[in-house]
Amino acid sequence: MKQSRFRLVEVESFPRPLQEGVVYFSERFKCAAHACACGCGKEVITPISPVQWRISRSTRGVSLSPSIGNWNFACRSHYWITDGRVEWAMDMTREEIQAGREYNAALREEYFKAKRGKTKAAIQHPEALPRSRGLFARFINWLTGMRR
Repeated sequence: MKQSRFRLVEVESFPRPLQEGVVYFSERFKCAAHACACGCGKEVITPISPVQWRISRSTRGVSLSPSIGNWNFACRSHYWITDGRVEWAMDMTREEIQAGREYNAALREEYFKAKRGKTKAAIQHPEALPRSRGLFARFINWLTGMRR
């Protein structure tokens, strides 16, 4: 069943199968997991780190950022989980997906160079940039943030 909301459950390790509508977070393994929001049943694993996904909790609910793009799944679902709510996003072209992957690879490379003291981190994570709340505006902000 397609999900519109998620709640957070903190665990040591992930249960099998993953319950729909739940984001499981393992502090020990710095990783989150949830069943795809489209209802296809696929497991979505999101490593939590400064250069991958971030997880936050508030009284309104759990948030994962940046967006979840399940491009290798048959469903090709793309969404944000923000304050416990699912915000659906547009599908992306192969070129847009590749540009995002290249940007993420550059982000990781800069981060680890900075950690080794070889350079200052010059690339800003797109989710750290100011953005509008509308889905289309968020998508445009994400795309333009990639090129900053």
